[in-house]
Amino acid sequence: MRMNKNRFLPRIVAGLLAVGGIAALVEREPVKPVAEKPISKPEKPIEKKELGPESDPKFCAEHPIEAELRSHKVPLDKMQAALESAAELIRSHRYGDAKNEEKYFGACRDTERWASIQKSIHYASEKTGVPERVLIAMGLIESQFKEEAERSDTSVYGPYQMTLETAQEAAKDAKACFEFPIEVNTSDDLKETKIAVRLAALRLHALEKQYGQLGLAIIDYAGGRVGLEQKIKEAFPKIDLGEKDWTDMQRHHAAELQAQKQRDAILKRMKGGRVTDVDRQALRRAIGAFEAAGMAYTKAKVSWKQKRADLPKVLSDAGVTALALYEHEKAKGGEVPHSITYPFALDAIAERAEHHAKQIEAAAE
Repeated sequence: MRMNKNRFLPRIVAGLLAVGGIAALVEREPVKPVAEKPISKPEKPIEKKELGPESDPKFCAEHPIEAELRSHKVPLDKMQAALESAAELIRSHRYGDAKNEEKYFGACRDTERWASIQKSIHYASEKTGVPERVLIAMGLIESQFKEEAERSDTSVYGPYQMTLETAQEAAKDAKACFEFPIEVNTSDDLKETKIAVRLAALRLHALEKQYGQLGLAIIDYAGGRVGLEQKIKEAFPKIDLGEKDWTDMQRHHAAELQAQKQRDAILKRMKGGRVTDVDRQALRRAIGAFEAAGMAYTKAKVSWKQKRADLPKVLSDAGVTALALYEHEKAKGGEVPHSITYPFALDAIAERAEHHAKQIEAAAE
């Protein structure tokens, strides 16, 4: 009976040993590489597709103006020529020799301060989308990051040389971008680097949205809206920037104020004495003029706002870019205004800033 109970035991043991042996063989056996199949040539030639800037091996995302111009199909040779000539122009004007260069990039050579500036720039860039290299170069161009920098003739202050009025306008977008307000009450508020960086980023962000192009935003920042739009009209006279609507708005607003003044004067006179038919007629005319001027003002304002809303597409469709304005100015002869040169010099300035910062770091090691 015992032999009958255990008659399957040898078979079970043998089975377990066999499974273990197979597992061991599997673990020890090396994995054979799969032979690669030869790639057959396509029967038809591959159609060449135009690559975007990100697909270009020479493309570098750190160069925002270059990226923008590539997206507008600007020929590479023209773009490179502008970048090189603009960089040389700014270099010759701002830091023509080794001694001047060291002084010009003094903020970058102060390790502790430069680290603080970079931290502020990184934060502002992250929140607004304005590239760090742009904020670095603009701070150096405007004042070499000098907090006490100011110009009495234009009433601009601080590292980014902003007027109080412009800074207050930029600060309106602070909560949307930074999730907290920025108080701008006096020119002293523009002199603190951390605040100045944020305000400059907000300003450039708003201008880029207005024009649809960072290059044009930089020109506006450096030279003002009137200066930029005059240059656009010179180079592209058929573009409607809404100048007539703006002029009409001012004219109708002035007429509205004049009619309101007349109306109020008549009402005041009528309250103080006997009302005549002449007074009633004069009042009706004043009220009619006031209402007509108001409607005309509103019509012009609506038209102007629509044209400004359409501006990015209008400029893009017409081929208006920072490079187009740069080439137009060069064709006129003479020196290109610095505000139009700045977009193309930014990369070179930012690179030199990085060079000076690394030079100090290496010397300290």
